[in-house]
Amino acid sequence: MSFSVIIPFYRWDKNIEETLEKITGFVAEQDEIILVKDGDFLDKKINFPQVKLVNLEKKAGPGEARNRGAKIARGEILLFLDSDVEPEKNFLPHLRNLPTGEVWQGTYILNTNKNICTLSRQIFKSYAFSLARKRGIATLNSFCFALHKDDFLSSSGFSSQFLLPGSEDTDLGFRLKERGMHLIFKDFMEVKHKKVYTLFSLLKEDFRKTISKLQLFREKRKISISLNPKRESIYFLVSPLLAGYTLPFPFFFSLFFLFNLPFFHYMKKKLKGGAFVVFLIYFLESVVRLFALFYGVLVFLWRKYAG
Repeated sequence: MSFSVIIPFYRWDKNIEETLEKITGFVAEQDEIILVKDGDFLDKKINFPQVKLVNLEKKAGPGEARNRGAKIARGEILLFLDSDVEPEKNFLPHLRNLPTGEVWQGTYILNTNKNICTLSRQIFKSYAFSLARKRGIATLNSFCFALHKDDFLSSSGFSSQFLLPGSEDTDLGFRLKERGMHLIFKDFMEVKHKKVYTLFSLLKEDFRKTISKLQLFREKRKISISLNPKRESIYFLVSPLLAGYTLPFPFFFSLFFLFNLPFFHYMKKKLKGGAFVVFLIYFLESVVRLFALFYGVLVFLWRKYAG
């Protein structure tokens, strides 16, 4: 059974080259790797024989780039990877055993040697995924997942209705589950996340993704944060509210800390040091998410009543 690895990207960088070097060593002769350039034509010779480069006519977002790759894929199984992740081990042979009707979700490897802002994002993902392992996953995260091509196309693929990237994978996961497909967490599908964050880029991504999740909630009345079921997702949304109350009333920080105590214990267990500094960055992220929620609601009301 053959498969196609689909990788959307916006800018060509060393991360993509490193990922291709790793992946091309894993794929068999009957498999293929499809790189989809999201906007701005890239005229570049790819020095990997199994790699096919596809250019979108205009920037349409990572969801549409993945859709385009899936439509031209020859493989029976599709493996979607982000351009800034790299498989730690060769898990691709296991994908040939993927049955129809199932979607296999991969996981990140926690790298504790990153800078403090990158570590903050990675430890949050690691904690959220640990909860998902225990209670099951509610949806998908597009950095690494696999399914049969026919299953993907029958679901109409990623939606193009989202103004900002960040919820198109969550929406797809919801729709696949509604069709009766089984979403399964697979620990052997481990990838390294190579993206490095500054404080500004971290908070900017928090703001953008919160706006995107808010749009998903308005349109679907559903929410999920990092694969988690509704209960855990609400838990992650309460944190911004408590963080917001801390600004005028500092004693609310103790409530914020107690509310997130399981997360803090997880950080202390996984990190060699600096857990409290990472927790403070998480607090700052929660404040930014609160402002994003207020901004998103105001924009929605403005467009509804003044547009």
